[in-house]
Amino acid sequence: TEIIGCCEVIEERIVISREQNKTPRVRPIIENLAVKEEYRRQGVGKALLEAVQQNVQTWIPYHDDIYAQVEEDNLKAKEFFVGNNFEVVFADNDCKKDDLEGLTFRQTTITKFMLRKALDS
Repeated sequence: TEIIGCCEVIEERIVISREQNKTPRVRPIIENLAVKEEYRRQGVGKALLEAVQQNVQTWIPYHDDIYAQVEEDNLKAKEFFVGNNFEVVFADNDCKKDDLEGLTFRQTTITKFMLRKALDS
């Protein structure tokens, strides 16, 4: 059996609003969606995304939307999500990324886009 794709979804308390003093709400966020290179553009990513969306709707508490985080320089991922009816909500300029260069570990600050899609009820 060969694994050709996977998707990681987390729940995180975040505020998706510019209003001050909003209470953070638990929201599902796709942090990773990966498809083996030779299987890309064959519907595998879309099938994973659809399965995740259906699964998230069974979670408690109930979720009426789903989010995805995409690194600023990952244009293919951004295009994929926008092409699947996600919209860019905001850019977070203060995300941390762990890098391992040789034997040196360091954290860098990067920008990630937060995208949102309303789920069908």
